[in-house]
Amino acid sequence: TDKGANPTYTWISSIQGYLGSTVPLKLNNLKDGEEISLTLKFSETCATNTEVTSTKTPIKVNPTFVPVVGIKADKSKICAGEAVVFSIDDTKTTNQGTSPTYQWKSSVQGDLGTTNTLSLSNLIANEEVTLEMTSNLTCATPNKVTSIPMLISIETQVTPDVQIVIKGGITSICNEESVEIEATKTDGGGDNPTYELFVNNSSKGTVTLPYTLSGLSDGNHTIKTIMTSSSTCASPTTDESNELTVTVGAKVSPSFEIDVTENLPVCPGSTLNFTVKNLQNEGSAPTYEWLVNGATQSLGTTYSAALNKDDVVSAKLKVVETCVTAQLVDATNTTVSYTHLRAHETRH
Repeated sequence: TDKGANPTYTWISSIQGYLGSTVPLKLNNLKDGEEISLTLKFSETCATNTEVTSTKTPIKVNPTFVPVVGIKADKSKICAGEAVVFSIDDTKTTNQGTSPTYQWKSSVQGDLGTTNTLSLSNLIANEEVTLEMTSNLTCATPNKVTSIPMLISIETQVTPDVQIVIKGGITSICNEESVEIEATKTDGGGDNPTYELFVNNSSKGTVTLPYTLSGLSDGNHTIKTIMTSSSTCASPTTDESNELTVTVGAKVSPSFEIDVTENLPVCPGSTLNFTVKNLQNEGSAPTYEWLVNGATQSLGTTYSAALNKDDVVSAKLKVVETCVTAQLVDATNTTVSYTHLRAHETRH
């Protein structure tokens, strides 16, 4: 309507009261349900009404929303070249609206895709993946947000390799004795490898190395192990070790006798020659110790001496083999006593 040449305006808020007199009026602090009205005063003297007030207009003020987006992956650790599927984590995503848009990004590859999920098989070490979401929710502030970066641990492929030894380098033992098997090389085994032990190609089950092996029967035995790697990037997952051989022998009892080659009795001062006989289990390198009256005289398989009356000759055998009941033994006829040496004859 005709408002005359110099009308005046008065804006009124149901909450804030007087707002101003300019037209138009811009407000940025309205509350939900707040009513705004305008009063106009006419300058025309012939106006029927010199002042009119508009209908009160309630304002609908929507609350503001902060969008948040989260992502997840089907694996946290992979081998190089293995695929990882990234997706939206609904438990960490809010205020996205009814039709949000997405943009996957990589710190290495840039923009990757706009779908709800993303599959990658070319990730490299320290590469970060994020998702940018644009919310279509009214009053979303800001309407575009980015997820927390996700970093996938990438392991290099390993090849298992195991080597074993018998502690001390032992190659032969006696029955009822044991050997200790230990690993000298466990490349690619991971943090918790497992070992299956084989004796003569027969499995003894899973063992922990080092392992004490006992109860072997007499004879030759082969020993090996198969290591199963705990590494997720092991290829292949198992490796067979080198093969060891251990010989088990029964314990034997060395024995021998000593003998004198001359016919007794003999005259005092005569030389007597002694030798060993009836040897049993003396081994590959026996040594003999000859004693007179308990004192060592010489070493060897024979002994010669001029003895006095009542001298006692004895001998000891020392063997180097380990599978014996004793490595140092006395002759079975422990001593030979020469008490009947002839007396010198005196002729007139």
